[in-house]
Amino acid sequence: IRESYQYLKFSLGRAVKRQEWLAYFDGIVHALHIPLRLYLFPLGLYVLFAAPMVLVNSLAVATIVSVFYAGIFLRSEKSSDAIYSIVYGWYAALLLGWIYPVAAITVAKNNWMTRARNMTPHKELAKIAATTIHTK
Repeated sequence: IRESYQYLKFSLGRAVKRQEWLAYFDGIVHALHIPLRLYLFPLGLYVLFAAPMVLVNSLAVATIVSVFYAGIFLRSEKSSDAIYSIVYGWYAALLLGWIYPVAAITVAKNNWMTRARNMTPHKELAKIAATTIHTK
């Protein structure tokens, strides 16, 4: 969400200065996208519990969209890895909806999940190197 706000400031400012109206429209759509996603998550949970068949319809739509992108991938790569796009479509539809609301709640914090910003990699690497040297 923090990146979305940064993008919003950048895109709207650039669009006004250069009179790029497509970029201005993109900035407005992006600005509406943030609260809309926050509103639709609890609404989606409510609808899911009120009408569980919506889940089947959602998975069907995710499958159709994933098959479309898998077809594009198959035309360019000719690999059976395209199946993973369908599985990822289901995964995203079922399990990734919580990330955006959590990011909205924790937008002021400097860490995300387990990665802290104040962690210094060289100290962590020194600890790893010290344990590897002593174990050999």
